[in-house]
Amino acid sequence: MQKKIIALAVAAAFTVPAVSYAAADVYGIVHTSIDSLNNGAETNSASAYQLKSNRSRVGLKGSEDLGNGLTASWQMEGTVGMDAGGFDLNRNTYIGVGSADFGTVRLGRHDTPYKMATRNLDVFKDTRADNRDSLTGNSDDAMTSIHNNTRLNNVIAYISPDMSGLTVLAASTFDAETPASSTAGDKHATVMSLAGIYNRDNINASLSFQSIKFGDTATYGAQSNLASFGAAVDDESSAMKLGGGYTMDQFTLNAFVESGKHVTAAVGATPKSEDKGTNVYIGGRFAVNDMDAVNVAYTMRGETETDGVKNADKGSQIAIGYNHGMSANTSVYALYTKQTNDGVVATVGVADPSAVSIGVKHSF
Repeated sequence: MQKKIIALAVAAAFTVPAVSYAAADVYGIVHTSIDSLNNGAETNSASAYQLKSNRSRVGLKGSEDLGNGLTASWQMEGTVGMDAGGFDLNRNTYIGVGSADFGTVRLGRHDTPYKMATRNLDVFKDTRADNRDSLTGNSDDAMTSIHNNTRLNNVIAYISPDMSGLTVLAASTFDAETPASSTAGDKHATVMSLAGIYNRDNINASLSFQSIKFGDTATYGAQSNLASFGAAVDDESSAMKLGGGYTMDQFTLNAFVESGKHVTAAVGATPKSEDKGTNVYIGGRFAVNDMDAVNVAYTMRGETETDGVKNADKGSQIAIGYNHGMSANTSVYALYTKQTNDGVVATVGVADPSAVSIGVKHSF
């Protein structure tokens, strides 16, 4: 009797109508390092060891042919805490429709074109020596723009087709997680981000611009990057960046220069003020062989000015590292990086921090 029941169950399973599912690719990066940190304080300096998850991530992506030359594409990607656990769907997550002739429109959470233009030029990308990161986790100590090298919610982005090596990107945001009320000053933010990227053979070049006018943070919602910038309603932030890279035989040289400003809106009797500064990055890679490479980088955070008055806050970061590929998907590395900060930057509690990092990275 039992055998008959099992046979009937198996037969029934094969008679269920087939269900068609669109194919999805699983991908990700597992990237962890052991870091030795020193805060570089002039007196009573402190050291510590840290296990760090360097933007480890996992994602799903897929596409579907819609016919008539149209393709639907989608992606869901989140950060995985390899050090302390946890998962946050906070990376590029979108749905898009496009064609080879007209390009693609994406809707969701997405990097700004300004960020995309030069992100891959950093030879220490997503490590302790990343030019966007502080050695101590304090964003005030970062070497390049935090306001503009960002990922935003509620984005509508356009990516053009490849035009003989040139790609044009544009994005804006609907910004509002919460509808505006009739309260005076309750405003939404506006964002415009543009980039032109040329990438062909051994040459990469880009020009990008971004402008943000901040609204009332009450309308941003808890998940919006704009709410974390610390800017007030009607503040404005803008930046322009020129980047480039060149590869010849075993050598790669990347660089960019970034000029930005932030205008603080007038409040009551307090007039508006303007902060501006220029940042420079130069990075290089020498391929020792097919599996090994030496990386070096120098980043300068230029001294800022507030209404024409210098702030004595210039800073620089140097880094050197060695990468060894253990396979096509797994590599190990060791690096040393140090920041040198001038003047008021030291008030955040960090003078000249340094770090030694040994890491392992696997892509799938």
